[in-house]
Amino acid sequence: MIVKDDDGAVWEGQEERSARLNTGVAGVHSVLSFQCEVCWIRNLEGRDLSPVSDRNYVACIRRANLDAINGRASRTIKNHIDHLKATEERCRDLNRTPNFPQRGPFPLTDPVGMGCAVDMLYRSLVAKGRITNHIQFNTMRKGRSTQTLLWSSSPTGTLEGATFSGNASRIRFTTCPTQSTWFGDFLLGAQDRMGYETKNQKAVPISAIVRQVEMIEDDIDNAESQEQAHFLVKLAALITILTAASLRGHEGFYLDIAATRKHINEGRDGVTPGKALTTKLLTEKEARNLPQVCICLLGKFKGETGERYHSIIVANESSSGLRPRFWLEKLLEVCADEGRLSGYAFNNANGSRPSPTEYNANFRQYFKAIQEEEEGLVVPNTDTIRFGISRTYRKSSESMARAAGIPKDQVETMNRWRKIERAKGKMPQFDMADHYADAKQLSTLTWRYSYAL
Repeated sequence: MIVKDDDGAVWEGQEERSARLNTGVAGVHSVLSFQCEVCWIRNLEGRDLSPVSDRNYVACIRRANLDAINGRASRTIKNHIDHLKATEERCRDLNRTPNFPQRGPFPLTDPVGMGCAVDMLYRSLVAKGRITNHIQFNTMRKGRSTQTLLWSSSPTGTLEGATFSGNASRIRFTTCPTQSTWFGDFLLGAQDRMGYETKNQKAVPISAIVRQVEMIEDDIDNAESQEQAHFLVKLAALITILTAASLRGHEGFYLDIAATRKHINEGRDGVTPGKALTTKLLTEKEARNLPQVCICLLGKFKGETGERYHSIIVANESSSGLRPRFWLEKLLEVCADEGRLSGYAFNNANGSRPSPTEYNANFRQYFKAIQEEEEGLVVPNTDTIRFGISRTYRKSSESMARAAGIPKDQVETMNRWRKIERAKGKMPQFDMADHYADAKQLSTLTWRYSYAL
């Protein structure tokens, strides 16, 4: 049954949706590059269709045609067809031949990307997904990117290499089949049909994160070995800086020892102003004397070339009890005990890169322990796969900051290098002193954000 809500939006039932996705539209060949399965087999393979051995092949072609049809609203298609019929009637009255473009035959090639569409659809049938038994649309559509790269690097694509460029965008003429209008319709229809089923990592209350760090601190005191104690310090420090600086999990691993040591003493004895969480700007003196610590990252970030420093100044301690300075200083002590005064702080004692899997496993261990407590900090029996260092701390940080009344633009400031990427270009190459000076200019905003947590 199809119904309309109070706003006029149309809602279709399962039967109507199934019929729409699996039924063509009469006359669609007049507004869409449509060919039947027999023609497509001849175009793609240069032979006639075999009813037995080509059964799956034909099914994928048919599905691709139906997805392309459903990539456009059926009502819009019917309106165009009605207009064509009316035009034909008027031309008959005038004894005039309609000037409609010839609808066939199509060339014996694949100018719209049907071959790639078939490959993508068959993969969606046989490949096993990470979240469900089948792959998601976002996984399936990667076939288009691969095919487009193959085309652009081919002799034909190389000859199309000239572009119109302006600022950060480029416009390029291409005859690549996967960039055709038909292929775009096919993707829209496939997306509508497949939908999404996600298991994105969820946020937790800041109080749960504070409790998690407290548990780790207790275990540090009772660690069976120095190696275990050192790892737990790194775990607590990672959790704290990911939350305080609103970082994604992998970004935390870019914490640089030398740069952090250079600025670790600055802001240790600062004073929290009485208007810390108001919207009023702090005076220059108040900003200079804030109790703060600098998180210094060094790495290759998404959308940038080469390795860059990124400095983020946060509060020594947040309103809820997160202690960035305490754990950064503990982390630097661990690095010194391991004989490391430079490099990445979260590296292993021998300098090798850490395993995010190990950090995630320990995170979920403490998360499970919090679930079993009676305080109700997190929902009991929630699947722990919905939480992890990759996104949970960042989402928790942003949620708490917004709940505390931190404006959206200040939340975005915590991730300013991605904001710069979206603007007029990439962040220029600066040395560490320049990046720290830049961080100082933003310190009143980043400090207030982290203090509000």
